[in-house]
Amino acid sequence: MSTHKRQRNQVNETQKANRVTLEAQTPRQKEYLQALREHDQVFAIGPAGTGKTYLPTVLATKMYLMGTIRKIIIARPAVAACGEELGFLPGDLNKKLAPWALPVTEIIQDIVGRDQMDQMIKSGDLEIAAFAYLRGRTLSNAFIILDEAQNTTKEQMELFLTRTGQGSRLVICGDLKQSDLRGASGLECCVNLIERYKIPAAVVKFTTADIVRSDICKQWAEAFDRGA
Repeated sequence: MSTHKRQRNQVNETQKANRVTLEAQTPRQKEYLQALREHDQVFAIGPAGTGKTYLPTVLATKMYLMGTIRKIIIARPAVAACGEELGFLPGDLNKKLAPWALPVTEIIQDIVGRDQMDQMIKSGDLEIAAFAYLRGRTLSNAFIILDEAQNTTKEQMELFLTRTGQGSRLVICGDLKQSDLRGASGLECCVNLIERYKIPAAVVKFTTADIVRSDICKQWAEAFDRGA
């Protein structure tokens, strides 16, 4: 690629990044955005529709377009609520993992477009990471998002958190009320460890009052909280 073309691409990416806006719609979201900017590790806990996955994904994409980070890594435990296992899906590992990463990749695609997202995946700048292949790796200079963390075990969380290398930001999102595990959640374990040992990670706890996805989403969440 010529120097002129490279510079032009960098200008285009900066312009695209500047068009990506991050605005808090609730006081808790404002707290969350501040935590995302000030801490290398942030835990976001609460019900669906509160922006706990959306906001860090938009921030990560913006930082990537600006050249602040080299890559975005998405991790999500492959636990299905309907009981289907990863092995039942057709295709190679990337195709098997793709459905689990959709809540994040759809946001990135809305910002950069399908072609650029595919190029990011091809170049390794956007990675869908499987827990089974994390052992021994060091995840450096990346924005790492772990979604649906309530479905991780304590052992998986220990493996994941000890992969974090220099220059990386880590955001862990989950709803403790929607765990599909039979045993204890690794997410809850981590929150307890942060509080007990004063680990320098931010914990932001959302409630149904912070749901911004839609009015009906908020109404259903509040109804389930109250019980049938």
